[in-house]
Amino acid sequence: MSMDRLHFPDAERKARGLRPQDPFMIYVHVPFCPRKCAYCDFYSAPAGEETVRTYFEDLREEIRENPFACPGVFRGGREKVRVSSVFFGGGTPSYVPEEEIVSVMALLRERFHVLPDAEISLEANPGSLTEGKCRAYRKAGVNRLSLGLQSADDRLLRKIGRIHDYEGFLESFRTARAAGFDNINVDSWQPVHRYRSGKGRSTGRGKYHRL
Repeated sequence: MSMDRLHFPDAERKARGLRPQDPFMIYVHVPFCPRKCAYCDFYSAPAGEETVRTYFEDLREEIRENPFACPGVFRGGREKVRVSSVFFGGGTPSYVPEEEIVSVMALLRERFHVLPDAEISLEANPGSLTEGKCRAYRKAGVNRLSLGLQSADDRLLRKIGRIHDYEGFLESFRTARAAGFDNINVDSWQPVHRYRSGKGRSTGRGKYHRL
């Protein structure tokens, strides 16, 4: 877990225009994937159930011991540190059991003051996103998904090692929408001008952006 401003000395904090009362933004790294994609430079790897379980046990302990966690150091320990954003990145957070995400989010709410209008984001990939996971995320307070498309070209998806095709992406998108997500980012690194005819959209009709 990393926290924006966590290690900023007062002089640097002032130079960045940050005030002591400004809320924190928390990033939670989930370094697990079903397999490593050819283009990915982030720290991630396949892992078994025991490794995933141990990682999240250690992560929860790190949150409990964080010096900014309640009762913490904010205003003499009288108030919880406010949090305006939580981002679960990876890796593939949707790859791990949803109970792990739910438990971390519950602990963050216990130890910090997660603001009512905080943006809670989670990276997800087609092939690992299910209706049950989506509903669990929603119940835990996740209000934004970043769904990995990467390309609408099935041949390229196979070449770079993705576990899904374009139709699989569409299925995951519809699953997320059916679960109540109306804030979905589509992550794609293929330049728009290279999309072929018939593949120049991410989600079809509606208010969602056409790539």
